[in-house]
Amino acid sequence: MSRARLALATLLLVAACDGASPGTDAGSDPVDAGPFDPASVGPTDVSILWPLGADGADLVAVSASAAGGPLLPASVLGAIPPLDREAPNDPATIRVVSMRLDPCFPGRDLSGPVPCRAQVRLVAQPIRDVGGSVGAADAAVHLHFEPGEAAWRRILTRIVAASRAAGVDRDAPLGVHPALAAGGASGSFGRALQEILLTELGPAALTRVTFVTRELPRAPQWRFGGVEVVAGAPSTLPLVGLATPSDTLTLDMSVVGGGLYTTSPALDGVDDATLLFDLESAASAGADAQRAAWVAALRIESPDRHSPETADCASCHVAQHLARDAERDFGLGPDHPDRYDAAGVALALALPDVRERIRAFGYFEREPQILQRTVNETAEVVRRIRATP
Repeated sequence: MSRARLALATLLLVAACDGASPGTDAGSDPVDAGPFDPASVGPTDVSILWPLGADGADLVAVSASAAGGPLLPASVLGAIPPLDREAPNDPATIRVVSMRLDPCFPGRDLSGPVPCRAQVRLVAQPIRDVGGSVGAADAAVHLHFEPGEAAWRRILTRIVAASRAAGVDRDAPLGVHPALAAGGASGSFGRALQEILLTELGPAALTRVTFVTRELPRAPQWRFGGVEVVAGAPSTLPLVGLATPSDTLTLDMSVVGGGLYTTSPALDGVDDATLLFDLESAASAGADAQRAAWVAALRIESPDRHSPETADCASCHVAQHLARDAERDFGLGPDHPDRYDAAGVALALALPDVRERIRAFGYFEREPQILQRTVNETAEVVRRIRATP
């Protein structure tokens, strides 16, 4: 049994016990989540996207009172730059738009399975007026929680039970969660989900916060970074995959030349797809170089090949565009052994083909965005859980 599989099996075995992990699980009187059935878990149980609603008011703010305090303490929010250059960070308007459950984060690196932790990740975006209606700014903050093994299992079990009670099929396509699309965040499933989120998670379980900011309101420019959180105190998170050490990474996109990407600092990943940042230059690079860069993009999209600990932030967010552009312009693919097979996870919406759309699991203004890397990670999480003895 692989280390990752063993870790997951241990997680689910320990989580089946009545007691919570000392010092990590929220609350002293946990909800009885009932029996856990790995075979009952589907894509929309581990990757949940909320609808924005008419005004975003029903979405959970990062300032909301959770187990032991706000989801995102002011001291941690103060350690990250403004997400939206048009307004300062206001915790009341930065609202949760999606949630991811992962039994084994980060899961794998290029050498194989690595030690991992059960994690819940919340993605929150600034909600503001966009052309006369509510929309999300092109920026996000990711809250990484490690609530403990028993709490993680309880969260998943409660979500699965609430989803099936709402009539959602196990294999429903990935998109806005069907029960939330039908009843909104204030409907019965939405209220149950909010109660799960705010009673099971809290600042004591917050271990990392990462961000992507939209630096310029008109020209596409984003900045990536993050902080580790230890005992409530934030400290700078060094980034991976860079040619020179840095705690931030800037991605620029030119609106000419087919959407030319550039980064600062330069990237230095094991899998280098940067040739495809400039399609005009790539066109004259030769078939072998084009194919090598395309394969690198496929590998970056694959949770079997890379995790957030091995691939830089920018490459993860643009790999889909690089791979699809190479297939369109240079006649590559579609089949290759390094393309991750996400069979069993269907999408309820079209993947964006516009290079400016780099949201992994959230919104570009009012339009839902799900990148292929998110689809692949979701499929991998579901497979790992279902394969657990």
